[in-house]
Amino acid sequence: MLGVLHVIDAPTRRDSLAQLAALRRPNDRVVSVGPPPQALSASPLPVRAVHCPMGLARLGGMVLQKRTLKTSLIHAWSLFAAAAGAVAAERQNLPLLLSLGHLPGPHATRGLCKESARDGYSLTVPTAHARGALVAAGANAEAVHVLPPAARLVDRSDAGRLRARRAFGLEEGHFAIVALGDMTRGAGHKSAVWAHALVTHLRSEVRLVLPRRGSGLSQVQRFAKAGGLDHAVLLAPRDTQLADLLAAADVATLLCDRDCGVGDLAAALAAGVPVVASRTPDIVNCTGGGKAAMLVDRGNAQTAAANVLSLVEGPRLAADLAHRARTFAQAAFDRDAVRCRLDEIYTVVKTART
Repeated sequence: MLGVLHVIDAPTRRDSLAQLAALRRPNDRVVSVGPPPQALSASPLPVRAVHCPMGLARLGGMVLQKRTLKTSLIHAWSLFAAAAGAVAAERQNLPLLLSLGHLPGPHATRGLCKESARDGYSLTVPTAHARGALVAAGANAEAVHVLPPAARLVDRSDAGRLRARRAFGLEEGHFAIVALGDMTRGAGHKSAVWAHALVTHLRSEVRLVLPRRGSGLSQVQRFAKAGGLDHAVLLAPRDTQLADLLAAADVATLLCDRDCGVGDLAAALAAGVPVVASRTPDIVNCTGGGKAAMLVDRGNAQTAAANVLSLVEGPRLAADLAHRARTFAQAAFDRDAVRCRLDEIYTVVKTART
């Protein structure tokens, strides 16, 4: 049976890599156009890198085509990987599928709309809203599919939780807020710091754990220090995995200014971590309209803080929200179900190409 050739590159999103690791089949291969992502350093995902002359996607695609033997489809996981993959796909008469963690900016979206009109070019997005927005922007409706995030297993046992909390410097009695997502522009980590500061004035045992990754790390650190509460803001070690963050968490936040990916959100819900998140379209879709998480208006750190405080002071409320989150995620983000959905998409994409 012919396998799928998965294509990534150095900037490929961490949640996209996690989705790939969760869904790839044993006979699939993974190739990086140019150096592989740093996020793979702690991942078991087997990757082979191919040379990308001068960093140009077209030249990288010409090299990539040599790796398409025994391949039925090319599955790209970033815009650059898709640009290189499209070259190899066209030369080898193969279908191409691009999976997006969220919709890109307007310029890139217009480019995707044009690409979707090409024979053999298809896309996946994580929510029905994202698909509708892409189609409304002019994309070929038959070429755009919904592929939800596949939730990963998290060890929330007492032993696993204690081990993770010790690694982050959390002491007994500390209440841990974990900010989800990488620190990129608009990802909401400044809002998380602000909400944490408001809560800390009332409950001194609250600690905020931030991931040590993303281009906005230094800005968020300066923002935390300016508030005078940097002693209560903990940076996770650089190689920390999402599962460890969730194992340590009492509450998770995703206070993004715009849709910036829902992979971490799905994992948090599946792990039974109470979540306070922004009311963005993708997040609304991925929480059952807000049934599985507490949603707040974007940029409203005060309301986010009030919701977090209610979870700190109301363990019964937190337990109820955790139960609703876990129940919803079991139905929406089951890995086997998402993998079956991907197989269905593969079948449609291959059929459309022939």
